Amino acid sequence: MSYLHFSCKGLDEMKQKVFRNILNCESAVSEIIGAIMLLAIAVGMIALIQTQSVPEWNKAIEFEHSNKVYDDFLKLKSNIEETALYQFPRSSVIHMGAHYPNRLIFINPADVSGTITSDRNAWINISYYNSNGTRGNISNLSSSITFRPNYNYLMNSPTLIYENGLVIKDFGINNFTDNIQPFFMKNAINIIIFDYPSDSESSSTLKVINPYPQYKNTTTNNTNISVNFSSSYPELWNASLRHDGFNSTISGKFINFTYPTGNITINIYGVNVSQVSGIGAPK
Repeated sequence: MSYLHFSCKGLDEMKQKVFRNILNCESAVSEIIGAIMLLAIAVGMIALIQTQSVPEWNKAIEFEHSNKVYDDFLKLKSNIEETALYQFPRSSVIHMGAHYPNRLIFINPADVSGTITSDRNAWINISYYNSNGTRGNISNLSSSITFRPNYNYLMNSPTLIYENGLVIKDFGINNFTDNIQPFFMKNAINIIIFDYPSDSESSSTLKVINPYPQYKNTTTNNTNISVNFSSSYPELWNASLRHDGFNSTISGKFINFTYPTGNITINIYGVNVSQVSGIGAPK
């Protein structure tokens, strides 16, 4: 029994000696502390990049997408006008969404999507006297298209609207267009009745909109022309018309003006669309 007790006691003393040696070994302790500090620095850097840099990188992608969709709307506007003028179909692409690239250990939110809505809410009325002295009247509804982005970071991005030939950036309070109104000229009126099915679609895919001509009606030598049309942005329309020399006025959501001279040609174009949705978010 005494031999066994001696062996256990010796073993305990040996363990204590080894432990004291480890504690007294400054190099081993410093290596462990150094490794822990490096790991802490690495984790801190990853967290900093995830919370600071990744949002900025993704915000830049969303800003680029916002500019791309604006260019898409300008191209759509141009294609609608060319379809009406040349009576030949065109094809337009809307980049509904954007894709965040894979970033190894960093986390991205879901890809950007957008929502397109359309409504036949742009009413226009033109009254006139033709060359025979007969009173004529044109009254119709045209479609508007609205794109609302669903961004994760770019909070001040505008909603885009195509309405009566204008592409408008709606920022909620201040609205903006850098387009010249295409309908009313000094010696001619060129109205496009744009027929887009009332719809709402949210997607991150490519959307193809194909304008095609439906009809064209022309009357010449018209006088005593009175124009009245509605808009969700009457102030922008009023500023654009006054810039072109028309003495327009606003009444609620309606813009009114008369042509001061006669011998005006009136062209009414009908443009319809077909739609195709793509597969996969654009890269």
